[in-house]
Amino acid sequence: MPRGIGVYEEQGSVRELLAEHLWQDTQTLQFDRKKFVIIAVEGSQQTESIFYTDHHTKSRYFVKFSESQHRFMMRMRQWKSTLKHESTIQAMPDVCVEGRDPPHPIQQHGKYCNQHDS
Repeated sequence: MPRGIGVYEEQGSVRELLAEHLWQDTQTLQFDRKKFVIIAVEGSQQTESIFYTDHHTKSRYFVKFSESQHRFMMRMRQWKSTLKHESTIQAMPDVCVEGRDPPHPIQQHGKYCNQHDS
């Protein structure tokens, strides 16, 4: 999965990575006509990378695409965290059989299943 925005330069048939802006460090993405700007913060240092395109629609596209990628990555990180949390919950039986004690008391609506109402 992409970790951020990579800036490459083509040299012949090879692309060389010039800069990488990780999502967690990216503070602002903006465009103004033909200008596309990435503002990143690493530690206490803020860097501003400015790129120029040959048409304003390309700058707008870069920002919109980057924003949607960033949103997607944040959502995936949240889902991953949720799945990790759910996998730590032990599987418990959904139904209690009368006369049998569950391996651990199961609490439902403030009562334990293995206790009978008097």
